[in-house]
Amino acid sequence: SNLEAAAGRVVARLQGERERLTKPVPDGFRCPITQEVMRDPVMLIATGHTYERASIERWLSEHSTDPKTNVEVESRALIANHGLRSTIEEYFGK
Repeated sequence: SNLEAAAGRVVARLQGERERLTKPVPDGFRCPITQEVMRDPVMLIATGHTYERASIERWLSEHSTDPKTNVEVESRALIANHGLRSTIEEYFGK
């Protein structure tokens, strides 16, 4: 029946959503500062390390070091890490 078919589609969609939400997260997708999955990853040009934009901006407003290595940085310049952002989005099917 139509009702059974609709219910089957809902169950399949919910199972897919559960799989997406419980999928293991590669460490490289997590911000080294917050351990949260990055949504706006940016690279600290001075060191090449990538962080969530808001987290590294907050860190750099109070420190002059790379939080991952504690190495002093001369430049606080950041650049968007579009490749990582795309990879994260593809991995989670966004």
